Amino acid sequence: MAQNTDLNVSPYYDDYDETKNFHRILFRPSNAIQARELTQLQSIIQNQVERFGNHVFEEGSIVTGGTITVNTLYEAVKVNASNPNGSGTATAETYRVASLGKYYLGQTSGVVGKVINSVAATTDADPLTLYVTYVKSNADSSTTTFSKFVDNEELQEVTLNAAGVYTDASNNNEFKTIQPSLVAGHSSSTSTGSAATVRSGIFYSRGFFVRCDEQTILLDKYSNTPTYRIGLQVTESAVSSTDDSSLLDNASGSSNENAPGANRLKIELSLVSKLISGTQDIDNFIELSRVEEGTITKQVAVSTYSTLEKTLARRTFDESGDYVIRPFLAELRQHYNSKLNNGVYLPTNTSIPGDKSKFIASISAGKGYIKGFEVEKSTETFVTIDKARTKVDSGAQAVPFNIGNFYNLTSVFGQPEFGTGTVDDIETFGSCSLRDTAKANVEGADGAEIGAARVKFFNCVTPTVSSGVHTTASLFKIHLFDIRMYTKLTVANTNYRLTAGQRIKGSSSGAKAICVADTAANVTTIFVMDVEGTFTTDDTIRLEQATTGGKAVSAVVNFSTDRVRQVHQISARSGAAAFAADVVTTDNQVVVTGNVSAAATSDKTVTGVNTKFTQELKEGDILIGSTGAVIGIIDSITTDTALELVANASAVDKGKYIRQRAQLQEQERTVSVMATPRNFVSDITPASLVIRKQGILTLSSGTGSVSGVADEVLLSEDVNDYVVSIHEAEDGADNSDPESEGEGSVVDIAENAAVLVPAGGSGGAVAMASGNSTPLGAADILKVIYGATKDVANNNAAKSLKRSRGVKITSTANATAGANVSNDVYGTNINDENITLGVPDVYALRAVYESNDATDALPPKLTVASGFAGNPGDRINGSVSDAVGKIIQVTGTTIFFYYVSEALFTTADTITNETSTNTSNNSRACSAVTVDSKNISGSWLLDDGQRDGYYGLASLKRKASAPIPTGKLLVIFDYFTASSGSFFTVNSYSDLEFENIPNYIPNVTDSSGLEPDGDIELSDAVDFRSYVHSLHDISAALDPTDAADISESSFPQPFKYSSEEFVGARAVTFDLPKSGQSLLTTKMEHFVPRIDKISLSADGDFIVSKGQPSTTPVPPTVPSNAILLHTLRIPAYTKSISRVRMSSQDHKRFTMKDIGRIQGRVKNLERLSTLNSLETQTNLYQIQDADGLDRFKSGFVTDSFRGHRTGDVRHPDYKIGVDRATGTLRPQHSSRFVDLTLNTGASTGYVQTGDIITLPFTEVAYITIDKASGTEFVNPYDVVLFNGTVTLSPSRDLWFDTKRLPAVRRNVAGDYDAVEAGVGNALGTVWNNWVQDWVGEEIILRPPEDISITRDTPTVVEGAAGAGGPGAPRNDGPSGDTILNKIHGPRHDPRYEER
Repeated sequence: MAQNTDLNVSPYYDDYDETKNFHRILFRPSNAIQARELTQLQSIIQNQVERFGNHVFEEGSIVTGGTITVNTLYEAVKVNASNPNGSGTATAETYRVASLGKYYLGQTSGVVGKVINSVAATTDADPLTLYVTYVKSNADSSTTTFSKFVDNEELQEVTLNAAGVYTDASNNNEFKTIQPSLVAGHSSSTSTGSAATVRSGIFYSRGFFVRCDEQTILLDKYSNTPTYRIGLQVTESAVSSTDDSSLLDNASGSSNENAPGANRLKIELSLVSKLISGTQDIDNFIELSRVEEGTITKQVAVSTYSTLEKTLARRTFDESGDYVIRPFLAELRQHYNSKLNNGVYLPTNTSIPGDKSKFIASISAGKGYIKGFEVEKSTETFVTIDKARTKVDSGAQAVPFNIGNFYNLTSVFGQPEFGTGTVDDIETFGSCSLRDTAKANVEGADGAEIGAARVKFFNCVTPTVSSGVHTTASLFKIHLFDIRMYTKLTVANTNYRLTAGQRIKGSSSGAKAICVADTAANVTTIFVMDVEGTFTTDDTIRLEQATTGGKAVSAVVNFSTDRVRQVHQISARSGAAAFAADVVTTDNQVVVTGNVSAAATSDKTVTGVNTKFTQELKEGDILIGSTGAVIGIIDSITTDTALELVANASAVDKGKYIRQRAQLQEQERTVSVMATPRNFVSDITPASLVIRKQGILTLSSGTGSVSGVADEVLLSEDVNDYVVSIHEAEDGADNSDPESEGEGSVVDIAENAAVLVPAGGSGGAVAMASGNSTPLGAADILKVIYGATKDVANNNAAKSLKRSRGVKITSTANATAGANVSNDVYGTNINDENITLGVPDVYALRAVYESNDATDALPPKLTVASGFAGNPGDRINGSVSDAVGKIIQVTGTTIFFYYVSEALFTTADTITNETSTNTSNNSRACSAVTVDSKNISGSWLLDDGQRDGYYGLASLKRKASAPIPTGKLLVIFDYFTASSGSFFTVNSYSDLEFENIPNYIPNVTDSSGLEPDGDIELSDAVDFRSYVHSLHDISAALDPTDAADISESSFPQPFKYSSEEFVGARAVTFDLPKSGQSLLTTKMEHFVPRIDKISLSADGDFIVSKGQPSTTPVPPTVPSNAILLHTLRIPAYTKSISRVRMSSQDHKRFTMKDIGRIQGRVKNLERLSTLNSLETQTNLYQIQDADGLDRFKSGFVTDSFRGHRTGDVRHPDYKIGVDRATGTLRPQHSSRFVDLTLNTGASTGYVQTGDIITLPFTEVAYITIDKASGTEFVNPYDVVLFNGTVTLSPSRDLWFDTKRLPAVRRNVAGDYDAVEAGVGNALGTVWNNWVQDWVGEEIILRPPEDISITRDTPTVVEGAAGAGGPGAPRNDGPSGDTILNKIHGPRHDPRYEER
């Protein structure tokens, strides 16, 4: 661009017009010379220079020198305004400028710094500031190393002599660092600022080649995270002799001496910084660098050419196309910096505040040729990308509810209680007894209880009726949840009493279990549940914490769901049998291998020929003979060909037998959480739902009804939707045989159209009349199951997150039992392995504190200035330490809190409540940090209480490797409470951001459902799980000094089955939908994904091409003048950037050397062809069993043991390391620090210089040059990118990080698959990486023709099902050594998870 100054004005009158094509001024002797002619003479020449310059250089280009550096380690020292030396000048400002370049010694620290810049004081709160380069640190006698000046110390001027020793300069003008407590707003006398420096050079600007002097500017005075555009401000001015006396005529001795002459046009380049946003005077600004949060994101380092470069670029592109020499690697980071997430921008950043709706692609330095233009990035560049937060409404949807986990039943007496009525009428989700013997009488309860369960609902499948009632042949379904099958232990007759809910363990096996019921002292049979491990006959069982006493075990029987023969329930209303039914066993029957014989009806023994009794049969199985008759029930199995029945065989029979057992149907459908048909749902508007309900109907004078509800419309009469049973027959209370009055009978509602009449419309009642039914009496009390369509438009139950709540545990289990029962309440003691929290639905475990003495445990606390305000869960931050915590309680000047960062608060901090925006009370100085107890959170796993069918009581489980606590405990956690409603949806979690809504991993995964991966996002689901009643109310804000004590004697046994119940003020229950029906919605709004592309243009700019958000997104096109670098598949909402799938485009450049290497790799094709042939042979190879039949080959897998791509890196037992160099499988290792310390007392004959130990030595000057007069750049055209300074913090490091997983940018052969997976056992999985990745190893490059390959015959081992096959991908290492290895292993699905 041309100059901005208009010279066609008085007095210059430069009216040069280039369109007239004047190229010379031709003076004539007869005409006087005009001033404008002399001026135009310059304009003509300048126009030619400008045209040539524009052809070669772009506007603002560097011509020579002019490199820019940004120093973010610009060390600031704040000093007092007065001289501490009374003999010198009183005011420090007087000699501030003169201090530039001088050395100063700290009288307290012993540190020496050289002054490189200074800034005068502006106010009392902004003191005089020196900027120094520290040239000498110092260690005192206490081994404390000072690397900076310290507060309130005098700085004495020193000089550096020829021997390298700093000596007193004998100057009385000194400085003294500030005392921070006396200067408002400063916590230290030293800070780290930032500055920018441009070297002297020539820039092409406005057609001129303009000189720029070396300049330095401050960016941020006391901050090293600046965000600015840095460059040169171009200023034009006309300078006269009045402005500059050097323009006066210097013709000494002439009459014109000192006369004014012509003015001058002056162009100046000044180094300035500008905000990132805006266009601030862009026409007068040459941008040289850009820095964001202290990171350089743009740097101009070389000349930018114009037409010349375009010509070269065209030739380069025609010959080679686009290619990259050094790749532009990308790492994804959060835009919002929480100080815990490796984010980029803090929310307090004024120029670019952190934004949670965006993320950053941090693109590394690199070099490439785009459209022939050289594009080089010498620094990391931050590219901002929007997360996929676009919402679409998919309109009306149906959320299916399919629930299984049911037994088929016959011989039904009554109906089980499950409805959500009041406790006096019906037990909500009533518990029932699972028994090992079919009913011998109508009310059941035969045999032993071998398990317990709760009832979801009950319905008729196939009715068979007679005389107005269902016969024993009618087929019903009972859907169960929370099934706990028992283990029966036969034990010695010794005095050792137990209480239901207490936990026992086996002395030999280590197995543990919960005792089902209270036991007498000398009982010989004990039933237990929730077994961990396997009890054996070598065990003596005793309380978990006990080491003596107990009962010896002589037999162990583990019951499973197929052993159940009867379901029985006691009525919550009458205490009598409410329900009993036999489990159908024909659902699970198979033909027994071989021939079976029952030889006599007087014998219990059954024998077989070619049978496999031990493999196919077990205790409790029913044997059906060849004639179809029941032969008997198995009591025990002796061998593969002999077994014993419970009673004598019912018939003599020989031939093919059938084995029958119970079968719990559709066990994969246990979860009362229904996934929505859309993922990443943000809002649901439900419409209607068909539900099942249960109520009590009392007949009076032969009629009665169950009242309706206003938002419910009853379903039409149907045997599947309505079940009516006689709960208490008329006069049944005084009748010795109530069954004779029909009590327990299931009424045939189809006997007469008027037996049951559901009223139409909203709020209709279920009416019944005894006169229309054969079995009904005029005053019978009935149980009625019925269906209704419920309007659920406004029935989302709300969850409220209670943050920073807690309980304390103060007692220790004495574990003493004998003739008298132990009073220990398991789960409420310090030394219990499992500790209850007493509430359901815990969101997160925040901390567990153990007291260091006999007092109660307390969390850490801060003492701050008065006036600080905060709520539980608010996030607090330390201004100096960068520590982060969350508030438990604020009381007066005390803040109880828990840490969420590894950094710790200090008394130098100002504590800020980041959650609060009230600046008047959200920040106060900290005067004390108190830690009373130790944090043992790492010793525990959280069971949040979520179950497949309900929300149970949450608890902690101590890790197996953790020590048993001895001090009192305080547990801090967040948990939900819930309001009434019909279900939970995404709308229930208003207290949480979308990405923090929890997930649930069920015990069994329904592969045919909408969540086949087994991970249910509760934001994408309708959750029908009810809350059990909490054992205590801790919803109020916690006072850590007076926390609820679960060790109180009134606390119930929390692990007892009946302790979890769905009644009480804090229980929340929902009516369950009818299985096979759907929740209908009118709106389902959800987030959609997007595909973006990052490209690099020929102009050197990174371009983000944003795709169209859609359920099926399509990638955008790449700009024509750019190359594609990375494609980002951004998942809907983008909860975590780890879920963004990034694929990089390779623009490979091939040199002749590269082509030679390719030739060598092609030679390996022969080896790969041989390997394929070997795999084919293995696949076709026949392996026969003992009978000569071909065995099924499950497959085989190839693993070179050079990476982890083949292995299941997420499996907890996956603990291997691989040696990438040799292809060797090794055990997983751990790296350990080995520190070296100097024993000064035992060491002699050495010299310590800093951290270096050497033999004694003396120093002499090798060469001395004392005639230097200045500095000359040997090569002024050399480009210096950085004027760097390095500070190591800490000053030494023993080893690389052995605790934190690194970020993986490039993963070859799956070396770091285990690290990328982020699993806990990832460290130590790459053998010898302490050399390869840290110390480094020598690489010897040889020409391809010198490479020799040794081929060893691979070993083939048969693998497990699904492990691979001939088409399975191979994982071959560089040397080609391949091992075919067997892999297998079940999916790991822990009940406990660590938040």
